[in-house]
Amino acid sequence: MERYIYSRLSNNMILTPRRILICDDDESIREIVKMALQRCGFGILEAKNGAEAVELCKVYSFDCILMDIEMPVMNGIEATRRILQINPKAIIIGVTAYGARKDDLLLEQRRF
Repeated sequence: MERYIYSRLSNNMILTPRRILICDDDESIREIVKMALQRCGFGILEAKNGAEAVELCKVYSFDCILMDIEMPVMNGIEATRRILQINPKAIIIGVTAYGARKDDLLLEQRRF
């Protein structure tokens, strides 16, 4: 079963697949998440670091971004800041394999 969003163009309704960006430096994580989401009918683009994610967000519009926190080149926190400058309505879900204290995450959240 595919998931679609409706977009209006010149009085015609067009079905477009939902697009999700997976941003993670671990290729195996990206592949597992991609396979699961593609099975549900989502269109997937991938970035291996925050800088790539920012560049993709300049070109494409995403329904959701899954953002790893700890990555080389540009971490997920900085990438999220920059993406929100490009698109303040972006939906970004932070994910990480590293443990973090709740207080640490709340402090980072307040910097946006």
